[in-house]
Amino acid sequence: MAGQRQVRGRITELKDECGIRCSENEEMIKIGSDYFEKIFSASEAGLDEHLFGLVEKRVTASMNVSLIKQFSEENICNAVKSMLSLKAPGVDDTGTSLDRIFLGIKEIGDINRTQIVLIPKIDNPKNMSHFRPISLCNVIYKIVAKILVNRIRDILGDCINEAQGAFIPGRLISDNVLIAYEVLHSLRMKRSGKRGNFALKLDMSKAYDRVEWDFLARMMKSLGFHDDWIVLIMRCVCSVSYSICLNGMCSDWFSPSRGFSTILEDAKQRGCMRGTSVERGRVSINHLFFADNCILFGDATKEGVRTVRDIIREYEMSAGQRVNYDKSLIFFRANVSEEVKEDITRVLGVRVASSPEKYLDLLMMIDFENELMDGAYVPYQWGATPLYAMQYFLFPKKLCSQLENIMNRFWWANNKTQRGIHWSCWDTLCLPKFDSGLRFKNLFLFNKVLLAKQPQCLLARVLKACYFPFTDILTAKVGSYPSFTWRSIYNARELIEEGVLWRIGKGDRVNI
Repeated sequence: MAGQRQVRGRITELKDECGIRCSENEEMIKIGSDYFEKIFSASEAGLDEHLFGLVEKRVTASMNVSLIKQFSEENICNAVKSMLSLKAPGVDDTGTSLDRIFLGIKEIGDINRTQIVLIPKIDNPKNMSHFRPISLCNVIYKIVAKILVNRIRDILGDCINEAQGAFIPGRLISDNVLIAYEVLHSLRMKRSGKRGNFALKLDMSKAYDRVEWDFLARMMKSLGFHDDWIVLIMRCVCSVSYSICLNGMCSDWFSPSRGFSTILEDAKQRGCMRGTSVERGRVSINHLFFADNCILFGDATKEGVRTVRDIIREYEMSAGQRVNYDKSLIFFRANVSEEVKEDITRVLGVRVASSPEKYLDLLMMIDFENELMDGAYVPYQWGATPLYAMQYFLFPKKLCSQLENIMNRFWWANNKTQRGIHWSCWDTLCLPKFDSGLRFKNLFLFNKVLLAKQPQCLLARVLKACYFPFTDILTAKVGSYPSFTWRSIYNARELIEEGVLWRIGKGDRVNI
């Protein structure tokens, strides 16, 4: 199995920037090194003092005290224990499980050296864009980084705008997915009115690799971080060196030299970029952030699109990041004319999305069901796309049953098409182990559980504004023309009603 994987992952040919094919390992390694050195090299971007002047100082003195206090053995121990044992090792060739034994004994000189391994995205890759780079860091450096992450994670929510839903404790990326679907549903349903809107999805090219180091340090300073903490972070960022690994060979080491939300919020406050309002202006949203892309909501006018274009350019010049317009999309409100659409797409240079669902690359039910019936999904994917989509949408019972049937056939026959001998029914397999089951999931019930655990944040405000502005979710109605998002959450409400308790407290909310 390992030999087959090694053969499949072997790179036989690469094209350089001029399209010249190279098949020698040394030539291909040079192509990879040149590609990443170009990405990691600092641009001529200058720091925009106007941008940093808009940043609100959010880190308090007490927060800084907790950040720069002395590190203890307990901090190191907690960092090591929280790391996965079987992660791929770096240059030191040591996994975390071994470091738990030899921590403090093994000496490593250059702890911030990272090997970049190229994993093919497609069969027979030829260009560098066809590979997914995986960074293999030294374990000691991982421990240092983990200690710093554990210390800052408690204050991240206070420093980062609520429009960012990913990687922040207490927030879920699913929140922004649901908000985006709700706003896009609103844009699609509004066919009247003089004022049109658009939703622009921006894909940041190599989002994390292109951030200028000076920009990062200046942004932390503007947010109010202590100088000692900034020095700690920048030492981790600036001391790294890379080597490209290809077909078992490694290149020479090379060193790289390399806040969007603030500008958008300022434009919103000045009335230049109002965004789109949900349900008659109860909630206004002009941007949402995900992991490495974002969605901007603006007015479908010449002034509105120029404002968005200028904001993007200002951010690119200061931060060093670049928008990948080939992967970016735009979706218009239903009342926007074709002439206006053409003018806006010409200014921004992006493609028009035929449907809003393509924005977040989530599979719609009909597409998922068709691919399921065509056998496009294999068993190892059942824990990926279906469960991911179940966090947002209610699957039909029929679709859940079809998924369970395929899983059942694979379990008893090791094949998703043959039946085999079913020695026990599916309901029995879903029982807990102490009841002679195997703890398989009843997908329909599990789907409802995932939908019932949505947190109370920006998402809650959007849904309340749309569907129950004057009541609560337990007494809300499904309403007219509801989105698939709301219908899915509404159907999971019965799970909450079965176990909910009302704590009287002061009694000031009791309606007598």
